[in-house]
Amino acid sequence: MDIEQRIAHLERSNRHLRIGLVILTIAITFGIVGQGTPGDVIKAKEFQVVNDDGQVLVRLAGLWSERKGGEFGFVRTYREDGKPTGTVPQ
Repeated sequence: MDIEQRIAHLERSNRHLRIGLVILTIAITFGIVGQGTPGDVIKAKEFQVVNDDGQVLVRLAGLWSERKGGEFGFVRTYREDGKPTGTVPQ
């Protein structure tokens, strides 16, 4: 195999890789864009923000309370030792 054949082979390989990369990029783009439409709603009973160790830093939740007379939502933050620093509403 001489140098011209090797260069031609590399150029074909490069062209195939570029075409494959473009196709993959288009597929990923349409996959991400097609995931949701405006107006979609995400529902959960609780959301938590955790650090790398899995420790809860912030908790957003909804509760039912007989004492407070119904359902309400709250946001609670936590210190490094795991104790709550504050809750809204209190």
